[in-house]
Amino acid sequence: MRLVKIESSYKGREQNQEPAFLSLEDVQKIQPDEVFLRLYQQKYSNPPDTALLTLFRDLLSQYQSDEQGVEL
Repeated sequence: MRLVKIESSYKGREQNQEPAFLSLEDVQKIQPDEVFLRLYQQKYSNPPDTALLTLFRDLLSQYQSDEQGVEL
């Protein structure tokens, strides 16, 4: 009889990486484009290309300008 161990591992994940969970204080400090960069890097193990990052920042800028125009 053989014993087998199945262990999950993710490409690109190293022991020196930041913790998987951030504190509320840390979340409040990071900018939306940093969140995008982290998630993209985590999913694709590469940074987004310049064109995609530019499109994201344009979309974010448009959203922020729309939000400033709305009064509650």
